[in-house]
Amino acid sequence: MGNEVKGIRTVQELILRLNRYPKNLTATIYDTEFGDAPIAFKSERSERNGQTFTWITIFPSEEPQQTTVESLLTILEKCPKHVLVTMKDRNGEYSDLFTSIESMVGDFSDTKWLVVSDKESYFELFAEKEPTNKETALKKIAVELGKDPDSTERLIFGWLKRQNDDLLFTGALKSDRTLKQSVTFALGKAQKLARQGNVAVVDDETVFSWIYEYFTADKVDIPKVNGTVGTGKKKTAKKTKESTSNITKKEDSETVKGGDEQVSLF
Repeated sequence: MGNEVKGIRTVQELILRLNRYPKNLTATIYDTEFGDAPIAFKSERSERNGQTFTWITIFPSEEPQQTTVESLLTILEKCPKHVLVTMKDRNGEYSDLFTSIESMVGDFSDTKWLVVSDKESYFELFAEKEPTNKETALKKIAVELGKDPDSTERLIFGWLKRQNDDLLFTGALKSDRTLKQSVTFALGKAQKLARQGNVAVVDDETVFSWIYEYFTADKVDIPKVNGTVGTGKKKTAKKTKESTSNITKKEDSETVKGGDEQVSLF
């Protein structure tokens, strides 16, 4: 059922909306002064250019009585269906009505109730917010990460969760950017450093700057990394006839071999 975005203007529209909810659900009206309160009704009338206009206004009741969806429907069924129904917002202006379900989780139960609010309060306090780029990007990467991520991917994901750069997460949402490919991109960068010596251990700050570059660049060239990525377990690779270089694998690190180079990320 969730929250509703379309405003309610007539008695008929309010009846249709309320019929979507359980009849025994407690119903409240949100007021900036009283907070959640029982709902009361009053009929209002105005004369304009010789014509009489009537409508129904809902407002916070001062009576300590519980309002339910069923009791609201009982009252509304007695009203002309075409009549306007409204409430005043914090500025004293008449507003469409909006409904939402609120809940409070306690020690023994999950209490839910229906809130009727004005347009301004609804979109400020009750409307379901669109997920941010960060939330959407982290969800996408978490799916890729799976239940058994390797150590480097896990470290990068942890770093991403600590960031608040919208450009970074906008880039991470691109269909051609993946967590696994970001590791390959960083390893390619590290290999270039390794060619200057036999071993290159790259500091975290540099690695994360490469990850940032990968996700935010308009275009990226993914190198072909000729080597083996570590598994996070301490092992020493056996020598073979094809290669005389050992590949060191260490906890929470990635190691890549290229020629005689040995590269460790983190």
